[in-house]
Amino acid sequence: IKNLPDTKFWSGLNYLKLLYLHDNAFAKLKNLCVLSACPSLIALTLFDCPVSLKKGYRHVLVNSIWPLKALDHHVISDEEIIQNWQLPERFKAYNQRLFFNFCAALKK
Repeated sequence: IKNLPDTKFWSGLNYLKLLYLHDNAFAKLKNLCVLSACPSLIALTLFDCPVSLKKGYRHVLVNSIWPLKALDHHVISDEEIIQNWQLPERFKAYNQRLFFNFCAALKK
């Protein structure tokens, strides 16, 4: 997948809370900001997509998708939301304490 549907599509998904989009071909952040229209999205995966390598990728998404609580296996830190705010190590982005594997393999 390279592009997503427009905001009208996402705004109608009132019960969508978790969206797995990793391992796709998203290259532009502006194409992902349409997800901001999804009213209940709390967890999103975009790892292993070209866009995840861009500088400021997490900052843009966490400040565009307001209900989002976790992105790519990590709970969103306050430090990521408020630019230039320095918190103690245990509250920093990517800290192991904030790791959350919401892509665990399904068990049969």
